Order: sequence, then structure tokens, then C-alpha cells
Amino acid sequence: MSRRQAIRLLAAPLTGCSCNPTLPTTSLRTFSRPLLATHAGRHASPLLPSHRMRPFSSSTAQSDPPEQPAAAPDAAATPVKPRPSVPPGGKKVGGKAGWGPTLLRGVLVAAAGTGAAAGFYLYFLSTELTWTEFCRRLNDRFEVWNDYSRDWFDKYIVEKLAPEGNEPLLIEKEKLEIPDFVPTLILDLNKTLAFLEHDRLQGWRCIKRPHADQFLQELSRYFELVIWSDDNFPVAQDVIAKWAIPVTGVLHREFCKRRRYGYIKDISRLGRRADKMIILDHDRVAFSLQPDNGVLVREFTGDPDDHELLYLLDFLKAAGSDAGDVRSFIEKFGGGDADIGRRFSAHKQEQDKKVEQRRGIGRVFAGGGSTALPGQFPTRSPGMASMRF
Repeated sequence: MSRRQAIRLLAAPLTGCSCNPTLPTTSLRTFSRPLLATHAGRHASPLLPSHRMRPFSSSTAQSDPPEQPAAAPDAAATPVKPRPSVPPGGKKVGGKAGWGPTLLRGVLVAAAGTGAAAGFYLYFLSTELTWTEFCRRLNDRFEVWNDYSRDWFDKYIVEKLAPEGNEPLLIEKEKLEIPDFVPTLILDLNKTLAFLEHDRLQGWRCIKRPHADQFLQELSRYFELVIWSDDNFPVAQDVIAKWAIPVTGVLHREFCKRRRYGYIKDISRLGRRADKMIILDHDRVAFSLQPDNGVLVREFTGDPDDHELLYLLDFLKAAGSDAGDVRSFIEKFGGGDADIGRRFSAHKQEQDKKVEQRRGIGRVFAGGGSTALPGQFPTRSPGMASMRF
């Protein structure tokens, strides 16, 4: 044993912890008292027979008489209580029986299990449920408890040990030179803009949704585009890099919150105004924290005749051009369900018809209905036949 290890053994009883991992804890109890006594009486340590420990004084130059090694501590001074042995019969020597408490615990556990099983069986009979439905409800209860325990753990354990802080996930608009009034459009990737599937032999295969290029190019003039995918990193990053889409940021699954039915995307962490954000996703769970900002799109599974993005294009253009709250604009057309694009298209067609009728009336009063050539007098239009002046 080296001198460093002996010093650590000396300091161990004072600090209350073992500094030498090679020795068991019982060695500290055996050597602590003789080592401290040896240090106090200026005797050589029994662990270090070839070294002498001298006190720090000005008379260390004088020769000291030879010292005898300290005697081993008396075994009677620190008596060790023998541990009672338990014979195979289960009865301690000179004590009570050892199987009694264990048997009592087993009976209590068996009674509790029987009571729980009887309770589940009575509940199963009273509700008249099938076994499949009962298992499904039981699984839902466990999932609810799982979500609750995860939230509690994140709130009281993770946040205190490794707090996230208030730093937003996106770069500030001022640094990107984007005006504050420009809204932000958060887009999902898989089953929204494309269909991703993985093959063990070929790897990832990406099928772009029809009209996706037109959709992204035109909306980039109205919105700040952000891709937020629930896939693992770097799947979305690679796809967006190949598409060369001008986006502000690409986020992945690690920034989502896992729940039993999907992944939640908390857009309040992006550092953007709540009245200027729209999230487009195929899963309603994704924007369950901010449902007023969400717009649902039908899931894309690779159909080449899909036209959902065209239905949403005009609606999102109008929402990006509106100077008010985007949440009020979404609510104006019945909320952000999967048919909001179709409702807006029908509304736009009605408005176009009204505008065309007003233009026709304006042409009548302004003489725009004339078919005369240059140098001829204008003829009366059919709409003016019943009008009197």
C-alpha cells in the first residue's frame, strides 16, 4: 500500500466516506482507531513499517530515539457481536420463529391480489363489456397515467435538473431581417408535404405530394416557412435540403412532446407572435395545445391524384394577406378542419360572382355594354331595353 492510500485511509473516518475503492468498508473500521492513535502518539503506522511519521516542529533536526511499532488494538476493547445463525429449519438460535412474518406478508399479498381480481371481475360483469373492450379501456387508463407521470417527471425533476430556459427555438426575426407583421406557417413533412417510407434494402423513400412545389413557392411570398416534423433527426433536414426550400428552420421529434396518441408541437416555444402563426398538420394532436392556430389537412399516402394542397392554397394566401389575427380568420370560415379550404373556395366563388354582377351593372351605367366600332354610334345594349330616362 502506498503513502497516498494510507493518507486517504486516515482522512476517511474524518470525512465519513471511503477514499480507497480497493479496500472494503470494514477495513476502515479496523484501521481507523489505531491509525489515529498512532498519529497522535507519533508512532509509526503498522501499515507503513518502513516510514516514520514525525510532528512538524523546529526540533526535527535532533535525532529521536528508536520507536517501537504500536501494538495491535485489544480485541476486548471493541467487542463484535456475533451474528445469530439461522438453521435450515427456519428458527433462530435462542429466538423466535423466522417464518411467521414472512408467511403473514404472503397471506396479505394473496388476499390483496384476490380482492383486486374480484373487483375487476365484478366491474367487468356490471358493465356488460366484452373482453376486448375491457382491455382497451384498461389500456387507456394506463396510458392516461403514463402521460400524467411523464408530465410530473418533466415538471418537477427534469426542469429542475436540466431546465430548458426561455430561449426560443427559432432565430429572432430582427436577425433574419423579416418584418414583424409577416406571419409564420409551420408545416409538417411526412403525410403532409410528402410520404416517407423506410426500406431495409433501399433506405428512405420520399414521395412528394402533388402540387407541393407550387404550394411552397407561392406561400413563401406570404409567410415565413418553418418545417416541424415528428420524424427522427435528420430525415426532414435531408429532404428539405434536396428540395431547396427557403425555410427559417427545420425541427424534429426531439422538440415534440410524446403522448399516447402522437406527438405534440408546442408552437409557443418558437418565439413568434401567437396571432401570426398557423400550423398545418395531418394530425390534430400535433396542435392540441393551440387548436385555434391549427389547420388540418387530409393525410397523404402516395396517391398521385391528390389535390388537397390546391384547396388550401387560396385560403392560406388570404390568411397571409390579412392584417388581423390569423386565429379569427380561421374561425371566420368554420375552424381549421380538413374542409376549410373547400369552404373558402366556395366562398370565393360566391364573392367572384357578386363582383362580376357589380361590374356588369357598372358597365351598363357607364356604357360599357356598347358594341359599336370606332366612328359609329353606340347601340343600346340588351340590358338597357327596359330602362327609361
